Amino acid sequence: LESQNYHRLPVKKTATRFGWMGDKGKECFLIGNQFIDSDGEITQTSIDERAEQWDTDGVVFRGNSIGENQIAEGYQPVGNYGDWVNAVVTASTYPVVMATIYASLTAPMLSILGCKNFIFSIDGDTSYGKTSAAGAGASVWGNPDISSPGAAMVTWGTTLYAIERRAAALRGLAVVLDDTKLAPKVRGEQEIIPKVIYMVAS
Repeated sequence: LESQNYHRLPVKKTATRFGWMGDKGKECFLIGNQFIDSDGEITQTSIDERAEQWDTDGVVFRGNSIGENQIAEGYQPVGNYGDWVNAVVTASTYPVVMATIYASLTAPMLSILGCKNFIFSIDGDTSYGKTSAAGAGASVWGNPDISSPGAAMVTWGTTLYAIERRAAALRGLAVVLDDTKLAPKVRGEQEIIPKVIYMVAS
């Protein structure tokens, strides 16, 4: 049945991760439900529509779980680009905030430049703006609101497996984790933190 009707079946390329696609990443960049081709053209992609309505060009993100599909929801352009730029200009007098933005913008360049992953950490006392600074870095790519499903920034209050899956899906983008105090403890130790740092750095 399939062989006889293959030419009639709609086909859509899917990926279980974001980032560069194709031969040496030259074909496109996928972020959320946006496909950016080699000419810089941006197309909204989806496979929720009826099959006969599929745009067969490009690649669409399709996670291995509901949680991974939720991640894609947080990586959508919302608001006004000019307002975001104005907010960054306002924040430009704060070096730590700008460092998070630069670190986040650097993520897609690592594979192009042949560089390894790096970890950027903001340490300090409570209520000095660490979460706001991290949110500025997350806002480069998506929704930094931790309370939103699929937010571009999540807390350390999760499992090692969940962070591994998030890192695998966000290939080519920054993984932003907030508030180490929320990291689960095993026998009084927050073992997840050094494990994640080793995983990402490796």
